[in-house]
Amino acid sequence: MRDLMGAYLRKGEQYDKFRPEVPSVLIDSLARLCRVQCPDVVDLGCGTGLSTFPWTRVGKSVVGIEPLQDMICIARRKANLYKKYDMRFIERGSDDTGLVDGCADIVTASSCLHWLPLKSTKTEIVRILRPNGIFAYFGPYKIPLTPYLTVDEAFGRIDQEIMRWAEDENRIPAKLSYEVIRQEYLSGLDFDIQRVFYLHQEVLWSSDDYLGYVLSRGRLVEWVGEHGFPMRKGWADFCELVHSNFREDGRIPCVFTYKVHVLRKKA
Repeated sequence: MRDLMGAYLRKGEQYDKFRPEVPSVLIDSLARLCRVQCPDVVDLGCGTGLSTFPWTRVGKSVVGIEPLQDMICIARRKANLYKKYDMRFIERGSDDTGLVDGCADIVTASSCLHWLPLKSTKTEIVRILRPNGIFAYFGPYKIPLTPYLTVDEAFGRIDQEIMRWAEDENRIPAKLSYEVIRQEYLSGLDFDIQRVFYLHQEVLWSSDDYLGYVLSRGRLVEWVGEHGFPMRKGWADFCELVHSNFREDGRIPCVFTYKVHVLRKKA
């Protein structure tokens, strides 16, 4: 796995509290595309289980793979509420899961594939997928939208500034582009179908929820630790902008758009 330790280490509670679970409509869509009733699922880079636990509704078994101890400890603690399900969490990397060959009908990677070692992760996915099994990678498409254009634009400017800082300081490796990922996974003879679609999820957030999500993003977490991000110029103004817009309405609807890529392994 590419070096995410600095971005997420010991930040699991923040991540788990403010990131939304993967929407049920996404899980249901992948289950239908799989064409297997009660599929066996492996979730790579599962973090605190936000993309893993929703599979308990439709999956026969669910395995979460996560290299960061801080994240997986939270997932295992939450799993105590799901004791009647066949679920486990393994502290390993995406390219060395330790699972047996052909154990999964569905393999997923939520908001993490761009950080994972490209070729070795693909090899592992092909190994653990059954013939005609599907691999799906997905994540929020750009930033969540609020009803307030000024807030969305301000978030976008901060996000761009963080990206420039990450590249200039070389603190977090540049993400793999989805075009590079697409070309790698469609090369060779392993997968024969690609499907791309978009889904939307609405969450109700207070201003604190929204700012918590902002601070749960990997680059922002790194900047907080290394540069005292809350004290940087513009952060106080951004917080005030968010609080002033959200204050009148309390909890307001924010919309995530997910971009979903689905590949099917050849029989």
